[in-house]
Amino acid sequence: MKVDVERIDSTQRKLEIIVPLEEVDKGYNEIIHEFRKHSNVRGFRPGRTPVNIIESVYGKQIIDELSAKLVNDTFYKALEDNNLNPINKPRLNPDELKKGSEFRYSAEFEVIPEFEAEGYEGLDLVKEVHEITEEDIKNTLDRLRENAAEAKPLSGNRPVKEGDYVFIDQAAQIDGKPLKELEKENIQLIVGDERLISEFKENLIGMQIGDEKVFSVKYDEDFPIEEAKGKEVTFKIKLNDIKERFIPQADDEFAKSYELENIGELKEKIKEDLQKQMENQSDGKLRQSIMKNLIDKYTFDIPPSLLNQEKQYLLNRYAYDYDRRGMKMPDKRAKTNVKASIILNKIATGENIYVSQSELDGKINEMASMYGVPFDKFKETYQKNNMLGGLESKLVEEKVLDFIIDKANIREEIAGKNEIDIESEN
Repeated sequence: MKVDVERIDSTQRKLEIIVPLEEVDKGYNEIIHEFRKHSNVRGFRPGRTPVNIIESVYGKQIIDELSAKLVNDTFYKALEDNNLNPINKPRLNPDELKKGSEFRYSAEFEVIPEFEAEGYEGLDLVKEVHEITEEDIKNTLDRLRENAAEAKPLSGNRPVKEGDYVFIDQAAQIDGKPLKELEKENIQLIVGDERLISEFKENLIGMQIGDEKVFSVKYDEDFPIEEAKGKEVTFKIKLNDIKERFIPQADDEFAKSYELENIGELKEKIKEDLQKQMENQSDGKLRQSIMKNLIDKYTFDIPPSLLNQEKQYLLNRYAYDYDRRGMKMPDKRAKTNVKASIILNKIATGENIYVSQSELDGKINEMASMYGVPFDKFKETYQKNNMLGGLESKLVEEKVLDFIIDKANIREEIAGKNEIDIESEN
């Protein structure tokens, strides 16, 4: 077998493979023998049909089978001999196969670009350290109380005031044309909630049940609904109901709703949870800084197939958000993700970092427990959907980052107050 390797560019290779006449004839004879042994041609017993008859009846099928066999027998050997590892399905272009002639075919595919992964040990990194204050604990406790608030009917007839739950119908128009995405019936709002835009708050306060109002809201260019970006929207609202909002006191009774003995235990639990959250946030930022360092350090071309695959993955996963916000294809994010993955896997290969079967099963068991699904059933789902490879790659990448962190020079810094993000606690 003769193999010529053409380097089309840094990520694409083309193999020209010639299978010698001797191998073609040998393969042809083996297939003819099998066809004679198993074919059922009228007038001949199995195994006794003349070769020329077999060729006339099954000629195309024989050639197709031989072509596939020769490619299968030689292609992977050619890859191994030339230390090539395709990352996409090769495009095979076989010449017409003829008995008594050598067989030629070409194969085009993509590979991971060549680059030297070095300089990832001994990185100088900064890790944030967060100090949980009494104010942080109080703010979180207040949010827990607000989340536990109850809505109760009004004791009398009165207008809307700040803090009330209100139930409204709303319609919206732009230049007299209805905006369906902002039409809602009997939606519940909290007057004074920081997420409620000021125009709604201002117009709701003072309204009585049954009242209607018309007012306008001017949206910024980054508003998620495409039709309303940078536009003035006219709203018509009708107040259907008002309910008073009762927030529980921060006392022992409230702590018992979290299966704790007293308010002191609840505050201590909040402090522990915030500390864990801040640790996770700091670790995430540290890993992001490592990836930025590595991405800036190495320069290479991104294989188009991997880039397209990542774009499609992001589009499928966040399809609703992209559509709702009128966002474009996530080209930059996809490119960053693919480049990061290539770098981490290159380091993993060089450092012989891998995930054992027990580690993979351990992660699957952890996820299965989290979702309340039996281990075997959860693993079977991952296998059926070809998701085990992706999970394994993710775990390898995490181990590589752990390796880099272990070898790094890490300096701790106290995070500024404005850097502590406790909003996601609830």
